[in-house]
Amino acid sequence: MALALMLGQALPAAAQTAAPPARSAEVEAKAALVRRYFAAIQFDKMMNGMVESMLQNILADPRIPAEKREVVQDVALESLTAVMPGYMDRVVAVYAEEFTHEELVGVVEFYESPIGRSLTARAVILSRRTGELMEYFQPAFEADMQRRLCERMGCEPEVVPTSKR
Repeated sequence: MALALMLGQALPAAAQTAAPPARSAEVEAKAALVRRYFAAIQFDKMMNGMVESMLQNILADPRIPAEKREVVQDVALESLTAVMPGYMDRVVAVYAEEFTHEELVGVVEFYESPIGRSLTARAVILSRRTGELMEYFQPAFEADMQRRLCERMGCEPEVVPTSKR
């Protein structure tokens, strides 16, 4: 169930299996550009990381007996493999709807350029480092927010450390 929610089960089951409607040449061209963009930014690797994280969250559920975790993992991977093509088709369609053809051309040209490839290569480490910064600053944010709330609501803030380091 958690997996279905994470995959956005808001789509009706019929929509997950129905063939997409016929598309114009312009929409097809934009979809091709979106797919080039996804290839350039290594979108598949990002998706693999998200899937791995989802699986870890699912398998951390204490209601799943230890002896059943491997089966749950196998079934989750099979289900992801089954629904992912339809999901990706819809993600491509969303991008194609949001951007003009010219914008997509520019995005693809940038991410296929040496500078764009350099940015993509550094994305994982930048994400990790900025995530660490957020962890570092989160206690200060929480303390400041608590202080401001108490100033407005007339309470005493709890003692919260201002940083983890």
